[in-house]
Amino acid sequence: MVADYERGDAVKDIAARYGIHRATVTEILRRAEVPARRYGLAEQIREEAAHLYTQGMGIRDVAKRLGISYDGARAGIVAYGAVLRPPGCQPQH
Repeated sequence: MVADYERGDAVKDIAARYGIHRATVTEILRRAEVPARRYGLAEQIREEAAHLYTQGMGIRDVAKRLGISYDGARAGIVAYGAVLRPPGCQPQH
């Protein structure tokens, strides 16, 4: 299981392969002191999303430009510290 996880397999896929619950896989990995993967956007992507957004681009356009989901773009923008505009409010150019 450790090798599967380190190769990049998802916990849910490992659990299905071995016929056990995802929580069991997670516990086995924890006991084996396997570092958990970090999820979410990389720092560079969050920074770029926040930059594009603060320059006036909408969240949907940021997501499309960076090839990420709307929710991912929004979360990245907020995580980087940018303040979200009210819905429908775009800066004047």
